[in-house]
Amino acid sequence: MEINARSAKLTSAETRIVDYIMCNPSRFILLAINQVADELEISEATISRFVRHCGFKDYKELKNYVADKANIGGLASKVANTLNDESFSLSSWYHKQSSIILQSLAMLREEEFSLAVAELSKAKRIYIYGKNASRFLAEEMHYRLRRIKDAIFLLQGSDSEILEGLLRADENSVIVIFAFSKLSYESRMLLEYAKKIKAKTIFITARAFLPDKERPDINLAVYRGETREYHSLSPANVLIDALVLALSERLGGESFDEQTKLHRFKEEYRKKHGH
Repeated sequence: MEINARSAKLTSAETRIVDYIMCNPSRFILLAINQVADELEISEATISRFVRHCGFKDYKELKNYVADKANIGGLASKVANTLNDESFSLSSWYHKQSSIILQSLAMLREEEFSLAVAELSKAKRIYIYGKNASRFLAEEMHYRLRRIKDAIFLLQGSDSEILEGLLRADENSVIVIFAFSKLSYESRMLLEYAKKIKAKTIFITARAFLPDKERPDINLAVYRGETREYHSLSPANVLIDALVLALSERLGGESFDEQTKLHRFKEEYRKKHGH
């Protein structure tokens, strides 16, 4: 789903509006302008200005556009809403995940994805950070990238330990940060340090638009379900797989050679020690 204001300079309030729409499309189209204003704690006039800024004549036209682009009311949305039933259904849950992943694809900018792959490919060192539930995703990405590329590091621990892990980071490094909602203290620290040493930053977030002071070099936004829903990690997992596969293809023989070396050593060691 594209909103024309994307290429324009957004105010802080407009950034919040766009992010709200992208992350809550089915809820957005059900709310009156005053209700959205109340939820975002901004004025109705601010939303009206935003609507005109996007090129729509009024709020109703914007809602119709969102409903059409997000396929609200279509098959995907109907399947997604099956979890509103009282009992859990495995089939409904799998269909729900399929719907969320497809909405995530619509939210993700392909040019940003391609740029991320390019930066990861040429990086001398890659550092990955995730906190709380995101730590699992950081560990998964760390594990998968280590199989195709050297110098992949997982940042963890206290703020001091995180910074110590960046001792060798420089302008040839990339720092990947999982930050789905508000930036944590550690994430803000990493972003500021990356700017200081001129390292590239890649965010994997659930926010389509970020304020200037929180903006990385590359923002890969995924849809995890609406604000009041259970937040799925499936789209982030799919994105990690996509990054790894695209990076492996880009590295070509270099990636294959590293895996071949490991495989040969393993076979030689087994023969030598009779395991």
